[in-house]
Amino acid sequence: SSDAVWVGTEAGLYRLSSGTVEPVAAVTAAIRDLAVDAAGTGWLATAAGLVSWDGAQAGTFDSAAGKLADDDVRAVFGLESGVLAGTAAGAALVGTRSDRVLTAGVGSLPYDDVTSVWAEGDLLAFGHGIGATVVQADFQHVDHYHSLRWIPDERVTAVALEPDGTRWLATP
Repeated sequence: SSDAVWVGTEAGLYRLSSGTVEPVAAVTAAIRDLAVDAAGTGWLATAAGLVSWDGAQAGTFDSAAGKLADDDVRAVFGLESGVLAGTAAGAALVGTRSDRVLTAGVGSLPYDDVTSVWAEGDLLAFGHGIGATVVQADFQHVDHYHSLRWIPDERVTAVALEPDGTRWLATP
């Protein structure tokens, strides 16, 4: 119902509706972050992979299936269809028309320990242990922010993008 509140906790997913809290039996992993895509699918970041939740059933995505760089998912951002997920070993686009895994290397991310993610238009933003990176989805243009020249701390804990291209970065 429209009054439902979905709550991700260390004990899994819960649904609060009409004053009643009920655990979702299908999702018992500790939830680190959550997002909803434009289709209404919930995406849950866990230490054991990525979980999708459509309100009735859960789907699991992991590195063994080639969907993630590794299963230690730290951050998620809901897209038009699917999710942008950040993991300890990179990032991934999952549930999209162009699913792909991104790891550190030439033509990709500068560092693989991704702590936060955001998407706006054709831009993807990643916070990580050596700064933040904003790229066009095709990686033809990359902006990397690191060191005291750009930010007060190398570790970026949150990123956000505005439609006009303004970038927001959080550091400890």
